[in-house]
Amino acid sequence: MPPSMARSSPHKTAARKASAAHIGDSLIRAIAEQRLAPGTRLVEEELGAAFGVSRTVVRQALTRLASEGFVLVRPRKGWFVIEPSENEVAQAFAARRLIEATLLRQFIGVATKVQVKALRAHLHDQHEAVALGDAPRRTHLLGDFHVRIADALGNPHLVRVVADLVTRTNLMSMLYQSNQEASHSADEHDDILRAIEARDANKAVRLMDRHLRNVEAGLQHRKESDPVARLQQTLAVTSQREPTNERSTSERAA
Repeated sequence: MPPSMARSSPHKTAARKASAAHIGDSLIRAIAEQRLAPGTRLVEEELGAAFGVSRTVVRQALTRLASEGFVLVRPRKGWFVIEPSENEVAQAFAARRLIEATLLRQFIGVATKVQVKALRAHLHDQHEAVALGDAPRRTHLLGDFHVRIADALGNPHLVRVVADLVTRTNLMSMLYQSNQEASHSADEHDDILRAIEARDANKAVRLMDRHLRNVEAGLQHRKESDPVARLQQTLAVTSQREPTNERSTSERAA
């Protein structure tokens, strides 16, 4: 065992992990409440000073958020809140519809009473988070419902694929999905689960396809009605027309 590991007590290690978890949760909540806009640069030194921790702890938190699809790191520029394009979101939803339809049919064929009961308990948690207006938690749970169906099949490769696609759409949900729309999504999950319980694969797949299309359409509608999003689109078009100025601006911002 390396000397540094021998000197580290379990208590201190747990404290560091708790600090990283707290920072990550705080950043996710700030993103959900739109206090951190897409594209915002996250400076390790500033976050460390704000939370009273080292850059190592901050980096642990940011690495976790990157794995969950909330931030990204750009070489020589740093960490940024992810800014998914409309095309990326549309592609993610298209892929989800194709993959999850197949997974759902397979799941209905092998689902145990214990697995279905676990999904029912999960739905209770979804409705609870919606009722509390907890945007980060409700977004996680609404997405996790789909991941749990993949996980029930026991194929870790499929779980990673579905989890990756879900995280790509989660940020949009946190930014643009209203509490009422989240409640509707949870209700649609109820309908899907009832079809699963009835072993009606065709109905379940049809409901899942409609559910994913409804979520995507709702997010797109709210984004188009968001004045900030419209301004960002306008500025993006302007910058494309003036590539030289756009580059110099980004270099100064970096």
